[in-house]
Amino acid sequence: MESASYRFGSFAFDEKKGLTKDGRFLPLQPKVRGVLECLLQATGQSVSKCDLIRAVWGDAPATGDSLFKAIRTLRKALDDTDSPPIAQCIHGRGYRIGGMHASARNVD
Repeated sequence: MESASYRFGSFAFDEKKGLTKDGRFLPLQPKVRGVLECLLQATGQSVSKCDLIRAVWGDAPATGDSLFKAIRTLRKALDDTDSPPIAQCIHGRGYRIGGMHASARNVD
């Protein structure tokens, strides 16, 4: 079975293995991992809050606050103090992972 992998900055994400930084595994809660995976699949394009909630939480009750908390947790995991941040809020549009390019996605 094919597995997509992504590179952004010093991070790598593999759909099977998860998130690593410089080869070191970084554990993520399932919803946070889902948000990251959804953003990475968009390859640098913004993903609306509604689309993220639908993709990650499905039919389970979730709010914008649930998404905000997941993004905040993701930023902590990424030690995201860069300017601009890796996990970017695009005002009025949603979120994206900065520094991604179409070539950042590799299917093994």
